[in-house]
This record gives sequence, C-alpha cells and structure tokens, in this order.
Amino acid sequence: MLREALALSEELLSFQENLLGLNESISAPPRRKRRTDHDSASPSEFSEPASLLEAAYHAHLVPTLAKWSAKVQAVTPNVLLGPKSAFNRDKAAARVVGMVGDVLRTDGAKLIARTRTRRGKHGRLAPLSSDEEDAELFDDTDFYQQLLRDVIKARGGDGAGEHDWMAAQRERKARRKAQVDTEAGKGRKIRYEVHPKLQNFMVPVPISRGDWHEEQIDGLFSSLLGAGSFVS
Repeated sequence: MLREALALSEELLSFQENLLGLNESISAPPRRKRRTDHDSASPSEFSEPASLLEAAYHAHLVPTLAKWSAKVQAVTPNVLLGPKSAFNRDKAAARVVGMVGDVLRTDGAKLIARTRTRRGKHGRLAPLSSDEEDAELFDDTDFYQQLLRDVIKARGGDGAGEHDWMAAQRERKARRKAQVDTEAGKGRKIRYEVHPKLQNFMVPVPISRGDWHEEQIDGLFSSLLGAGSFVS
C-alpha cells in the first residue's frame, strides 16, 4: 500500500507542476530523483518536493487570492461577515488573507490540535497512539461542517436557510418511521378486511356432449321456463 500511495503522490505532484508550467510568472523547482528503496527512506524525503512546490507558487497565490476575494466582496459584501463565522473578528470588510492570518495567530494551535484528535470509530491501518493528539492523523470534519453551514446561510440568508434545512431533516426522519396505530392493540379496535364482491358465484364447468340423457335436458329447460313438469 505504501508503494501505491507514493505513486499517487508522484502523479499529483506532476499534475501540479504541469498546471504551474502554464503560468509564466511561476517557476517550478527542479525535481530530484526519487530513491527506489522506499522502506529505508525518511518521511521528509517524500514531503520535501511538495513543500518546495508550495513555496514556489506562494508568492503568486497570495495576491491572486486577495484579488478574487475583493471581487467577491464587491458583489456580495456580507459574504464573509456571517453572525456565527469564525472570521467575524472585525465588522469592517477585511482582506481574506489577513483574516486567515488572524485566525491562525489566535486559534491556530487549537485548530491544529482538533485536526489531530481521532473522533471517528472507523478502523485504521497504523497502530493506535496512546496520546490524545496524533501527529500522523488529520481530521477535517470541522472544516467541512463549517463550509456546509456557510453554504446554507448564503442560500437562506441570516441563518434562516440553516433552520429550514434542519426542519427538513427532522421531517425526513419522521417520514421514515412506520405508521403505527396505537389504538389497534389489546382489542380496542376491531380488525376486519373487506372482501371483493363475488360475481357469477361459480365458474362455468364445461359439459361434454353425450353425458346428459334426454330426460335431464327436458327437466332443465322446463325448470327455466317455469313449468312444473315436462312433456315427453
């Protein structure tokens, strides 16, 4: 599994380099030849190329992020000023880069500690750590929950969308429950089933020719015509 993970990281790194090559203002760092013996390699040898690549385009990333943040705020100025948002430190419109930096300076250690705390019940391949924080673990549940809340607030406005979403979830769970008649038990309600109306009362029985003699045939027709007896 280690070899498959390293092969995937190599493909992703090559894909990033190809994308950065389309921008003339960014020069990707030279690649070093990977070692073939993966078992004896240290973890820093695998993370070093990714760190160098991030450092190469960081100077281009910050102004690009600030430019598009300013365009979004020009169209929707309240998009980053939610009442319960973690970025709501200052009501004045601020650059997104500065807001992220402020959060990392104030709550950075706390947020990192939450990402290293195992809260799921799924099994893991690596041995369990005895410490509460595991440096080999990264749990991004809080991040995606915050993104979901922001999307709901943006669609509903002022948190109304979040309440509507929660109400819809409660109705959905209520619909899943089976409809149980509480009065049907202990003989408090008569249980009955209506049968469909019977028609013809008897299925037609085919009669083979020659089974009836003449007296039976005359008796049948005389009874149908209302005669009490038949005349031979």
